[in-house]
Amino acid sequence: MLCFSPSSSFFVFNFESPSKGESRDAFSQQGPLKPSIVRTERKGYLARYCGAKMAVNPQVDAHSGLPIPFIGEMFVLAREGVEFQVDNVPGVQGGKWDARGTIYLSSIRIIFVAKTPSNTLTSFDLPLVYIHGEKFNQPIFTCNNISGQVSPVLPEGASWGERPPHSFKILFKEGGVGTFVPLFFNLLKAIRAQMPQQQTPSAPPSPIPEQQPQVDEMLRSAYVDPNDPSKLYLQQPFTSQDGLRRRNYASQGADT
Repeated sequence: MLCFSPSSSFFVFNFESPSKGESRDAFSQQGPLKPSIVRTERKGYLARYCGAKMAVNPQVDAHSGLPIPFIGEMFVLAREGVEFQVDNVPGVQGGKWDARGTIYLSSIRIIFVAKTPSNTLTSFDLPLVYIHGEKFNQPIFTCNNISGQVSPVLPEGASWGERPPHSFKILFKEGGVGTFVPLFFNLLKAIRAQMPQQQTPSAPPSPIPEQQPQVDEMLRSAYVDPNDPSKLYLQQPFTSQDGLRRRNYASQGADT
């Protein structure tokens, strides 16, 4: 399907074997290891595995279908009719997921929610802090798309670079991109300007920045492309008092 857009240009676990030094006996509960050692080694292994899945299937409200927001998170827009591709996904054969659905852009992240769940996957998070190598592509014979890489969300104490990044692509199958693309790149620019100096490679930055971009002004001054079906959130779908809001990627709500 050939997609058209405005002529304007924009600036733009597979379960692993135990790592070296870890005992296979610890994971199979066989051999002469003491129970305490078995529990400790298995706990560390499962923590690393589950950590790689923190961005997979973020919580979605059962009634509205909207992603459950973090405390302080502001939704910017929603865009239906997109195709989302991502690799290195835990629990998926071959590690690749390709689905159609809706993209939500917020002050913290991009959230893809599939229209039809597949391979036990319903949604996927891309923290804006972790996105790099992003590019807006305008191919001649296929749809406009945004491609790039995003580092995985890791549990506390994990080493930066412990897991390979996800390569992703967002294909806009329906309509233009004159509203979505400028807001996306402006958010990335604002977040990067507020980030502290590069931390040591062993210490990943928080996927939830301490200072979030002020999206109100961005929304007020956003260009509304009549060919772009993106829905802008001039009013937030969740109030600041909602108990559903999450504190971090490990929590299920504000009270957990």
